[in-house]
Amino acid sequence: MRTNMRHQKNYYYYIQTLVLLIVTVFIQSYNMNTPLWLDEIYSVHIGRKDFLSIIQNSLSDAHPPLFYLTIHIITNYLKFNNEIGLRFVSLFSSIFTVLILTSLTTRLANSLIGFTVGIITATLPLLAFYSQEVRSYALLVMLASLSTWITIDILDGCSQRRIPWIGWISINMFGILTGYAYLMVAFVQLLFLGYYYSRSLYWLIAAIITCCTSLIILPFLFSSIISVASAHRNSMPLTFWFTLQVLLAGDPLRYKMSFSHVFLPTVALGIMIFTSIRGLIRRDLKVTFLITQVAAPISSFFMISPLIGIRLPLSEAKQFIVLLPAVLCLIAIGLRDIAQQKKGLILALFLSGLFVICNGIGLQSYYTYPKSPEGLTVQRLREKLHPTESVVSLHYSINYALWFYMPDTFVFYNPVKIEDTYWYRYDKSSAILDPDQTSGDMRSIEEIRSNKTFWILANKLAYRESLPPLIRECIITEQDTFSANHGAFEIIHVRCDKD
Repeated sequence: MRTNMRHQKNYYYYIQTLVLLIVTVFIQSYNMNTPLWLDEIYSVHIGRKDFLSIIQNSLSDAHPPLFYLTIHIITNYLKFNNEIGLRFVSLFSSIFTVLILTSLTTRLANSLIGFTVGIITATLPLLAFYSQEVRSYALLVMLASLSTWITIDILDGCSQRRIPWIGWISINMFGILTGYAYLMVAFVQLLFLGYYYSRSLYWLIAAIITCCTSLIILPFLFSSIISVASAHRNSMPLTFWFTLQVLLAGDPLRYKMSFSHVFLPTVALGIMIFTSIRGLIRRDLKVTFLITQVAAPISSFFMISPLIGIRLPLSEAKQFIVLLPAVLCLIAIGLRDIAQQKKGLILALFLSGLFVICNGIGLQSYYTYPKSPEGLTVQRLREKLHPTESVVSLHYSINYALWFYMPDTFVFYNPVKIEDTYWYRYDKSSAILDPDQTSGDMRSIEEIRSNKTFWILANKLAYRESLPPLIRECIITEQDTFSANHGAFEIIHVRCDKD
């Protein structure tokens, strides 16, 4: 009888895992071959450089060098140079994150709650977005999920075993070298474990290695903070509420505000407060850890950053994505506690269903708007360009897209006003992202117009000062626009018969 029940339980577990895996792969790989956008192409551009150049770049970059070195291996040795190949690390990381958090929340709550939280995680707009990005965020969430799992293992009675500590040290070293935001995970976990196991040799080794790893990236970190802070001194500052909106409902700067951006943070915050109160009353060590993992970094940042002059813009809310595993674990425990109340199971499943529906609203918005209008613009140029025609780029995003999608095309770019006219740098698109290394020279508007027909690629709103002189007394024979919520680009075909 017990054997049959065990087999039946295993059967349901495998069915749940298979369903979850199918849903996750479908959602997070859907439309994955869309064009790369500016930040993704930047990652590829840095990743294709040599080792020393990647390290030097991190002195002024917002990220440590390890992810760029990963891209270096992918592009130079594995030869993954298309959209799907370049995004594979992020896709794999995101799928693995869903499986890790499903298993962890099943352990913290029960199999039903674990499965529902797995579906919620699989449909999270922010995670779906970064699962299709050539950037480090999906990888960081996976590492944070693993380290959260191992930390709970250690707190749950594995503190005297060597393997969990080796795993914890390795994952956190990798995380720190992949993203500065990961310090919020590593040091909170280290200090929390130190409170209980400071006399343990394993904890002492973990503390030494973690601190040494952090010292390695310290010069890069300070340089990056100064660079970001100075660049956004006058930007609208990031708020706690906006951070919650981004984590739970997706980035409204890119995919518009919706009902989900009000409902999800409100309900999630309510569930987490409910979980925290019950956990602290019961002196639940795992809940206390999860509360600390979420509350300590967020409260420290929003209390201290104004005092020391760090002003992150709204777009940097994504840095807190490393706290998502702890947030989802708290929500899972809260749903478990709600389900244990009288008729609470219906309420817990109802709330879970609303979470998934709201996630669906965010995913629809994500799939509706193109990620890379600049990439679509350049791809249209690639279809239309005649070998004898010139190409003019009026925006840096177009420069990046040309570098990636049309590397052998000669381009007029970076217009500079000299006296009463504009002069353009002229070079092959494969060289335009490294102006110090280009052999290009400056060309006049007259030279561009002398070719009779040419294509102009421009942002719909920005950097258009040089456009009117360029098309004066010419005929626009074709024009198309590619729009997204965060910007629009246009491609213009011009014929100048009079010059």
